[in-house]
Amino acid sequence: AGSGALRGAMQAPLLPARPQPVATYDLHTGLAVPRVAVAMVFLTIFMDTLASTISTPALPYYAREFGASNAAIGYLFAAWSFTSTFCAPMLGRLSDRIGRKEVLLLSLVGSGVANFGQASATSYWVLFVWRALSGMWAAVT
Repeated sequence: AGSGALRGAMQAPLLPARPQPVATYDLHTGLAVPRVAVAMVFLTIFMDTLASTISTPALPYYAREFGASNAAIGYLFAAWSFTSTFCAPMLGRLSDRIGRKEVLLLSLVGSGVANFGQASATSYWVLFVWRALSGMWAAVT
């Protein structure tokens, strides 16, 4: 009788193991970041970069359709770079105020709208404005 009681006490009840979240550890902060969150950030940045740069090779030909000179084509590229540089600190402060996720989502929607605006431009100046707005939203990433 003694050995049976001992054997029962030694066996732990079999409970289902709690699934552990798969995480990446940040060595600087010591925080665990879920891998799905890291993957989503990479996917978001990839999609934003792709959307911002996919029209670059065709932009000079598109601007020529509106009678743009070489200098005017250069202004299209400069407008994107200027607004991206100028708006980065403002969007950074906005993200501190309302949250990074909200500003990131806002920038993705803004980039999408600006890209559709560039595609549907009816004149050089409309294209210029949409190009500048596209640069503004690209400042987040």
